[in-house]
Amino acid sequence: MGRKKPKTSLEFVLKDPPKSVVTPFLVADLALLLMFLCHIPLLVMGELPPNDILPAALDLLGSILVAGLILVWITRVNKRDFRSLGLRISMWPGFMRGVTFGFLMVLFTFGSIMLIEGFNFNFNASYNVFVALFLLVVTFIESAAEEILFRGYLQTGVEAKSSFPVALVLQAVLFTATYGLTPNISVAATISVFLMGILYGLVFWLTDNLLMTIAMHFIWNFVTGPILGISVTTTLLPTTLLTAYPAASEFISGGAYGIEASVVTIFVCLVACAIVGWKCYKAQGEKN
Repeated sequence: MGRKKPKTSLEFVLKDPPKSVVTPFLVADLALLLMFLCHIPLLVMGELPPNDILPAALDLLGSILVAGLILVWITRVNKRDFRSLGLRISMWPGFMRGVTFGFLMVLFTFGSIMLIEGFNFNFNASYNVFVALFLLVVTFIESAAEEILFRGYLQTGVEAKSSFPVALVLQAVLFTATYGLTPNISVAATISVFLMGILYGLVFWLTDNLLMTIAMHFIWNFVTGPILGISVTTTLLPTTLLTAYPAASEFISGGAYGIEASVVTIFVCLVACAIVGWKCYKAQGEKN
């Protein structure tokens, strides 16, 4: 009998696993270095006008380079196809489930904050539809690049050389560390971003569908940012449909860092992690 054909992303990686658990981290660090280099012009130029699209354009360039590096690495160096990242054309229904899950996350988080009057809003009369469409593209590609890097490549690669719990925590730690240098970072924001990394990792393990986590990530960033006008990890956007003004304490609204620094976001992420984690536990029991 021939060898069993791989079906999951992990099985594809296990056909030719990394030489060491360190290897995926080295590749991930190289990708993040490319992202950092793209943002050097912002460090040189200093503060820009709020409506300047240069930061978003550099985000787009950095995300393309990150995703491009990982895709080239797995196809040219590892000799794998996109299925090793959990990417398959047949998985598009999972994208819509991710959109739904992402909207529910925003709804519960934002709705809870609004119940305690955490924000005031004004409609943005100078809203630019064309810039908004550009931000939609940037947000999607940025979300896709981060999911390809952290969940599709790093988590699966580390799991192939160790275990799922180790891979889950380590990818979430590096995911959190990438936001550690952003201005106004707080303990609450750090916890929240870490929990989001855990949540996306759990969803990816449970579904083996990277399109689902891409959709979740994208919806969170796009709805809270370009639509509601709430800062997303301190990112200033050139145009938003609404403009949000924190009306409650930083403990509730997240303050200057954004909604990720809210204790409400931490609570919602904890509940979501508990639900998905329980499903993972049951799924593992069925496999055994």
